[in-house]
Amino acid sequence: MSCPTTFAPPPTVTRLDSLTGLRWWAAFGLFAYHMTNVAPLPGQSLFYVGNYGVSFFFVLSGFVLTWSARPHITVRQFYFRRFARI
Repeated sequence: MSCPTTFAPPPTVTRLDSLTGLRWWAAFGLFAYHMTNVAPLPGQSLFYVGNYGVSFFFVLSGFVLTWSARPHITVRQFYFRRFARI
């Protein structure tokens, strides 16, 4: 006699890979902005908009944190995980 086994599918977590790519560009823009002080490059006037990367990076990171929040995680666990990442 065979016993049918059913397994629940694993919970799907939507990944935000495209937003990770945007975070990379924001960080790179900030890096290029700071590099204009260390190593002047031709066309560096394009890099002066890199300071906007900081605001964009923080807004995007806040969105990703909110998106990835799960209802079963307590506030204490949330802050512990944030601190552990740093």
